[in-house]
Amino acid sequence: MLILLSYKYMTNEDMKLEEIANIKTGLVLARKKANENAVEKYMYKFITLKSISNFGSLDTNYFNELKSKEKLSHDYLSQKGDIIIRISEPYTAIYITDEFSNKIIPSSFYIIRLINRNILSEYLAWYLNSECAKKQFMTHNISSTVNIIQSSSLRQMKIQVPDLDKQKLIVNIQKLYLKEITLLDELNMEKQKIYKIAFKKYIKNNFQDCVGRR
Repeated sequence: MLILLSYKYMTNEDMKLEEIANIKTGLVLARKKANENAVEKYMYKFITLKSISNFGSLDTNYFNELKSKEKLSHDYLSQKGDIIIRISEPYTAIYITDEFSNKIIPSSFYIIRLINRNILSEYLAWYLNSECAKKQFMTHNISSTVNIIQSSSLRQMKIQVPDLDKQKLIVNIQKLYLKEITLLDELNMEKQKIYKIAFKKYIKNNFQDCVGRR
């Protein structure tokens, strides 16, 4: 529903991703990890694949820590407005807010930083998660045990770019969608807790009676 609603606002203007953003691979963590005897260590949190939801959000509960042997370049630390995207399926893209800034972006992600002021980062993140983008990913991925997409293919991806007003409209619709999904997910988790308590109480009261009759 959301995708159909949003697509009707698109224009026919296509741009390659490399024309609107700088793209680089995240940090190889093993190269910066401090050994146990290191005198000076720098503590950082890093984003993991497990912390990424299919809806395009981050869960800080699944961030991990790295003890680095040196101070890391800001190039590899998340900044507000960045977009990170998984290099492997399902190629989920995440827009970085203030809450998730200054975290290491590891090599399991590409880092996308806009250079075109006529495009909103949140819009681009939405587009990279759209069905249109997913079809392009499937065309360019490398067949292996884990399907990945090369940075060269990512750079050549075609991005549909409407005017700013239409981008803002799509972003607002997406925010409402994510808010609704989050609330429904929280409601579902609460219901599961209630059902578990109810079943546990039922089993305790009835199963023991059954055992006592034998």
